[in-house]
Order: sequence, then structure tokens, then C-alpha cells
Amino acid sequence: MYGNCPYTAFGGYRVNFDTRSRSEPTGVSRKKSRLEVRLTEAQKRLLQSAADVREESLTQFVIDVSETAARKELEKAGMLVLGSKDQEAFVKALLAPSEPNAQLSRAAGRYRKLIGSPRDR
Repeated sequence: MYGNCPYTAFGGYRVNFDTRSRSEPTGVSRKKSRLEVRLTEAQKRLLQSAADVREESLTQFVIDVSETAARKELEKAGMLVLGSKDQEAFVKALLAPSEPNAQLSRAAGRYRKLIGSPRDR
């Protein structure tokens, strides 16, 4: 691969990075995406201090913390948290569902008239 390297120590000179001659260990994925962030000096000092405490580079710290936070947010968005009593009630309802009452039976009939049953599709 040939190209201008503005982010390297080569000072923007054209350098040949022929990756065809290199072999990578199996299962190792190359980092191909880039994320740039603008922040205040105070924010950068805070992040750098936290990275120093972990003895990591600022980049690795931001990646680790961001990935952890993203996973937590996704788990929160897709997770239903129940207390122990609610968990027991939920499991009992799944294992031994009650018979539908008259109101539910009428609603199901109206639904079948409007939409049809799954067997009709």
C-alpha cells in the first residue's frame, strides 16, 4: 500500500507499507477504523490521568472505557430487570399459563377477523 502518511513519524513522506509480505497470526483482526474526538484540555488531562493510573496509553484507555460503557448501555436497553417476586411470577406464568378469560377470547376473535390467523398466511 502506498500513500501519504500524515499521522506517522514519517512527516508526511510517501512510504511503501507492503502488507502482502507480512503474515498475521490467525484470529487477529486489524484495526481499520478511526475515531477522532475534539475535547477540552481539562477533559484530556482527566482522561490522561485515568490512563496513567491504569498504566495504559490514552488511546487504549479510551477504547477500553468506551467499549465497556457501550456494552453496558446496550445491555440496559435490551434487558428487563425484575425483582425476585416478579421473577417467580414470570416463571410460574410461563410454566403454567392460565386459561384465557372471556374478554381475552373475544379480543382474539376480533383480531382473527381483522388480521386472520397465522395459519391463513
